[in-house]
Amino acid sequence: MMKKDLGKEFVEDREAIKRGFDDFLKSLSRLESAVIIKAGATILGLIALGVVLHFLFRMTTPELEAKVLANTSTKVGTFILINNLGGSDWNQVKMTLNQRYTYQVDKIEAGGRLTIMAESFTENGKPAPNNLIPMVLSIECNKGTSIFPLK
Repeated sequence: MMKKDLGKEFVEDREAIKRGFDDFLKSLSRLESAVIIKAGATILGLIALGVVLHFLFRMTTPELEAKVLANTSTKVGTFILINNLGGSDWNQVKMTLNQRYTYQVDKIEAGGRLTIMAESFTENGKPAPNNLIPMVLSIECNKGTSIFPLK
């Protein structure tokens, strides 16, 4: 396509967008002002609710300070390394691998490390498969919940 054709096409597109916007403004002017006010108030209310929920959610579930890695070794298999970088212990720790397999411990101390073999994670009492590829780990405990990507 030549430059002149592109320029002409751009002008035509711009004019079409302008006509569409003008039509939109004309349709708005036909609406009753009460409908516009109600719609605006509803939108503002939803935005305010979203902001409040965002801050409440962040306050109730703080992000855990941790370093989480997955590693696959031909000698030992796949394992997950978890390092609690926070200043306090995590109690009643539940970890969920790939949103499916779980593993629980009573405590991971502040500054402590934990190594878990992938087959130690279970679903309905059955171990995770040997060929499991760790994608994401969720950690829930008394200090909050966080999700860690592993790939």
